[in-house]
Amino acid sequence: MSQIYYQSKAQKPLVILVANLTWTIYHYRLYLIQALQKAGYEVMVLAPHDSSVEKLKVHFGVKHRHLAHFSRNSTNPVKCLAMMREFYSVYRRYKPAMVIHFGVQPNVFGNLGAAMAGVNSICVVTGLGYSFLHKNLVGIAVRMLYAISFLFAQKVLTENSDDQELLINSGLVRRRKTAVVNGCGIKLDDYVPQKKSRAASQSIVFTYIGRLLYDKGLYEFVSAAKHIKTIHPNACFQILGMLDFSNPAHIKQEELDQWVKSGVIRYLGAVNDVRPIIADSDWIVLPSYREGLSRTLLEAMSMARPIITTDVAGCRQAVDDHFNGFLVPVRDTASLKEIFEKCCTLPRSAYVRMGKNGRLKAHRQFSHEIVDEQYLNLVEEVLDQKRIAFPFPALMPQLSPMYN
Repeated sequence: MSQIYYQSKAQKPLVILVANLTWTIYHYRLYLIQALQKAGYEVMVLAPHDSSVEKLKVHFGVKHRHLAHFSRNSTNPVKCLAMMREFYSVYRRYKPAMVIHFGVQPNVFGNLGAAMAGVNSICVVTGLGYSFLHKNLVGIAVRMLYAISFLFAQKVLTENSDDQELLINSGLVRRRKTAVVNGCGIKLDDYVPQKKSRAASQSIVFTYIGRLLYDKGLYEFVSAAKHIKTIHPNACFQILGMLDFSNPAHIKQEELDQWVKSGVIRYLGAVNDVRPIIADSDWIVLPSYREGLSRTLLEAMSMARPIITTDVAGCRQAVDDHFNGFLVPVRDTASLKEIFEKCCTLPRSAYVRMGKNGRLKAHRQFSHEIVDEQYLNLVEEVLDQKRIAFPFPALMPQLSPMYN
């Protein structure tokens, strides 16, 4: 059996949060960090170094460890082995009570490193994106690696029940190991309803917020916008987000330039604070093919903006159709056109009421207090369990030099 490491009783138990960007931990898991600290845990973030590191250290007393060998989209076996060795060595050195992994590489190589080091691990599947939407070699490889890795995870969390059922029915994890959490949680006090500015009040504004990917439904969004602009020329269609060239489904720069040149789309670039953009929008639109649980939709709901999104996993959970927005079939431009047309003719009082309903739904289901409590309960549940021993405990020490 693999050795299990515990911290001395004089120390606070250490929880390590692992992600492919420190930025995502700071922006999406900060309240979880504070909840863990309040519950008596020490917290470390294990992720590549970026501008958010100092904020976590200085303002929140969070330790940070740089992942030197992390490669977000690498399929190179040598690089993948280096990632796993580094995870293993960090866990051996710091002996955490718990590691929580977010993202594909952490869920695979981080979790396997944790199993070899004999530490408790929770895997959080924040979405079944490109590798599950596209049946190619990358998708097959990810499924195989998940199936192996999840054998040694204490818990596998998803952000919606559709993803949970897909993982179970695909044979990648046993039901008893799974649980659903309500996304990353939203602090409603940070995302409050605001009035539109005078400049934005002259037209109906539809805004897409997210990475610029085919799989987010951007083609459908732009195609429907072209049609509506011929009928309602004052309608405004905006895109906010970054071009993600590391993703195989990225929108090409020349395509984006053409959309802007045609006058159909306003491109707002990428910003650190989306709240002014949401405030100046009437509708937030996400025609995605699949999500974990869209943070954009949670922010829109909190700011009392109605939503137009697709009836798919990770989107339908945010919208009660005709209550706080509209659901449309996925990859269905014609239906999106119809909804855009309807929204252009709705009285303002109708969609203002929908927005208020959305904030109420966010308060009842998606506040960070609810999500933080879910995580704390799961951490305690896992710590009360007996770990699954890794079958080859001597393997990694032979493969891995220690990282200092």
